Amino acid sequence: MLSCGGQIVLPPGYLSASYRHARAAGATVVQLRVKSGTAEVVVRGQGFGGLGVTFVVNDDVEAAVRLGADGVHLGAGDASAERARAEGLLLGRSAASLDQAVGV
Repeated sequence: MLSCGGQIVLPPGYLSASYRHARAAGATVVQLRVKSGTAEVVVRGQGFGGLGVTFVVNDDVEAAVRLGADGVHLGAGDASAERARAEGLLLGRSAASLDQAVGV
């Protein structure tokens, strides 16, 4: 790992290797959480679809579609939920209360 301006920069393949280890340990779902633009999420997400587990991308429907992910996790107010549903993605949503969760 490398730190650059307060941001940790992971070497290529680091995330997919970590998720392969998680899969070997029994994980059944992996979520890719990269706080960058779609192009960077897609680069970092290469190979995740072949792990043999449910693959979810955080906050980026376009990246989820490009990567062939099973689902996407979106914030409660995220307007791209309709696109996620139209693309046939599993949809996870953030909720702060039971009422909010039921309303999703």
